Amino acid sequence: CRQPAVVLITEAESLLVARAGEDGSQVSNLKSQLLSYLDNVATSSEQNVVVIGTTSRPGSMDEASHRRFAKRFYISPPDGIARRQILHHALAQQSSCLSEREMASL
Repeated sequence: CRQPAVVLITEAESLLVARAGEDGSQVSNLKSQLLSYLDNVATSSEQNVVVIGTTSRPGSMDEASHRRFAKRFYISPPDGIARRQILHHALAQQSSCLSEREMASL
């Protein structure tokens, strides 16, 4: 990995699934390699690499996987007002003929 670097692992739970015994050997090998890489990044003082993992299902990752990430952040889904603002902003950039009532129902 060239440095400095940011490595983003989206849907990390698909790679770092809790050990249920159902992992195929390829998935298990990939998971072992990834955990080893994360250990090396965390313990090496020479590496200038930040690894970010995102998941919508943190409970499906095992504790060994959770430990590899130094910090955890919870970002809650937007509430109704925020969703309306996001939708309004997205539709403002397009020609939309939705009324405010129709927007509110979405």
